[in-house]
Amino acid sequence: GLVDDGEGGLLAHHDNGAALWRLAPGATLEIVAVPGAPGPPGDFEGLARRGDALWLLGSPGLVYRATLSPGGTTAWRQATVLRGVCGFEGIETAPDGGLLLACKYPRAPRTGHVLLVRVAADAAQSEVLAIDVAPVLNATGLRRLRPSGLAWLPARAGRAGGAPARLLVLAGKERVLLEVDAEAGRLLAWRRLLL
Repeated sequence: GLVDDGEGGLLAHHDNGAALWRLAPGATLEIVAVPGAPGPPGDFEGLARRGDALWLLGSPGLVYRATLSPGGTTAWRQATVLRGVCGFEGIETAPDGGLLLACKYPRAPRTGHVLLVRVAADAAQSEVLAIDVAPVLNATGLRRLRPSGLAWLPARAGRAGGAPARLLVLAGKERVLLEVDAEAGRLLAWRRLLL
């Protein structure tokens, strides 16, 4: 996972622990460990940030939160648990202050759909968004798409004229990039990434 650190650099996380690094672009890429209390062990699949709040996603549905300051991070604490729903990979903050999680391996797959889980800001409720991707599957001959990353397109806040909240959903294994309306849960556009 990568997020903007608010100071012109990026934060990245360790895949098997909550260690963070700051990547500062410049003439040479500087990589510095971010100080903070040791985090929980686990298989981590994404990082999100809003203001000084950081969220780290564990693949089985464990979401941890820490606070970022110039001196490092506070201890990671468990924010929500969505066990038994999906194998998750990808997290992003939602416009309403909640979180969006990408469901890579759903426990109850829906044929022809990609699943995102929306978690309320208070972490008390969650909702599954089923996005119909049958047109993508039909056009490409793929059997399924497995989301692995989420990112907002610019201008998500203060949308004029009721324009949708446009979220990019990367299905890395299948090399497909989806553009979805994250509020209505519908596909807007897609592109095959031919490498």
